Amino acid sequence: MAIDKNFVVKNGLEVSTDLILANANTNQVGIATTNPRYTLHVNGGIGATDAYVTGIATFKTNLVVGGTLTANASPVS
Repeated sequence: MAIDKNFVVKNGLEVSTDLILANANTNQVGIATTNPRYTLHVNGGIGATDAYVTGIATFKTNLVVGGTLTANASPVS
């Protein structure tokens, strides 16, 4: 049976020694790390045009906003 896809990776992916790692066993992807601790673990800065976060976001260092920051919170019961 043929698979109608351009690119298929079944058992994980590694690009260079520490650039991108996809672990099929843990369903985790590491960028600039070979030991991802999260579903997507980025070791370094992230540049984004738009970012949407649902759930809980934790910032360990300064949060720099170059535009509008909107935060909506529900009271904890």
